[in-house]
Amino acid sequence: MIKRLRKEEYPADFIMITAINEQETIELCAQYGAVDYILKPFQFDRFQKSMLRFKQQKELLNGQNKMEQADIDQFYWLEKEQEQKHTEVELEKGLTEQTLQLILAVIDSFDQAFTIQELTEKMSLSHVSIRKYIHYLEKNDFLEVEQRYGAVGRPTNFYKKKF
Repeated sequence: MIKRLRKEEYPADFIMITAINEQETIELCAQYGAVDYILKPFQFDRFQKSMLRFKQQKELLNGQNKMEQADIDQFYWLEKEQEQKHTEVELEKGLTEQTLQLILAVIDSFDQAFTIQELTEKMSLSHVSIRKYIHYLEKNDFLEVEQRYGAVGRPTNFYKKKF
């Protein structure tokens, strides 16, 4: 059907929703201009992201005869880069988005580097729970850690946002 539409120069965009996961078919659909390819069974969130991205691209093009490179980059790449970053930073088992957002809000309240103990004192979560989230944020390049040595004992880790 796609071949026929393209042969007749029918000006349609399309999103493939199919159970076919063979490389040859996926590549062929890309060559014929598929804007996305969703495998069945799929989650509604994945379909919704595809539709929102498609809508954003259409809105970007709407009414523009000439585009700057930044507009073209946004059309082709920036949404994909944002999706990729979000995918790479998926929450680990046992962590929740709601708790993560709560911790991030408290982290934003610190004017300088903080310790896990200082964060624990500002929140109603256990030291162990907060440590899991802090390690997650550090691993995903959101926080940087600095070890400070006191007069005796182990060093203390101080954390601060990278950006």
